[in-house]
Amino acid sequence: MATGPLPSDAPNPGEASRAATALLKRRRLVTLLRVTLPLAALLLAALVIVWPKLQNHERSGFKLAPSSTDSKEVEQLTMVKPRFVGLDSKQQPYTVTAFSATQDHPGADIIRLDHPQADITLDGGAWATVTALSGNYAQKDQILDLKGDINVFHDSGYEFHTEQAELDLAHNTIDGNVPVTGHGPGGTIDAVGFTIIDRGQTVLFHGPAMLVINPGVKGLTTGSSTSNPSKTAAPAKPGVNGSRR
Repeated sequence: MATGPLPSDAPNPGEASRAATALLKRRRLVTLLRVTLPLAALLLAALVIVWPKLQNHERSGFKLAPSSTDSKEVEQLTMVKPRFVGLDSKQQPYTVTAFSATQDHPGADIIRLDHPQADITLDGGAWATVTALSGNYAQKDQILDLKGDINVFHDSGYEFHTEQAELDLAHNTIDGNVPVTGHGPGGTIDAVGFTIIDRGQTVLFHGPAMLVINPGVKGLTTGSSTSNPSKTAAPAKPGVNGSRR
């Protein structure tokens, strides 16, 4: 039997193995691309939609972050620019407003007010306005306890300034036991306290009080009209009575 070299076109076992391995890798790559390409397309489309919103979110500076909250703050109720409306004992309306109001819990009678203002209707259509830095409003008794930079304005042109006063909205009375100054068309007055009664028609100044009457003003008298010698009485309209300096 004759022997000789193998034909040149006969398959090499090593090359055949490498070709099979390469073919298997190509098939795996094609399979992987069939899965990943659609997912990449979906992610790209989602990014195109979401990206403008993310940009606006960053520009607005609004960020959510965990924060600790006091249990007392959760129980408290706060209202911005509150408005309370009611009627006094004579069915005359009054209004109380403020920058903000805080109530310790829903059933609390006392409401703390920031920069309160009370607008009161008096007899004969007259009015008075009272402002302060802070106050406590007792809803049941209709009492407004005011503190800090208190100003009382009467439509007759008189105004009084003090640091502490209690306003009884039901009976239209105001009482203050700290120094007070006042002025108006009739003159000026300094006293250690005051009480406004008769629905705004009479002001009692706690003595010692010092009154200066403007010259030529009619309808003003001086003297005491109360049994308490530590007070001087003054009709708020048209003028003021008191001890002349």
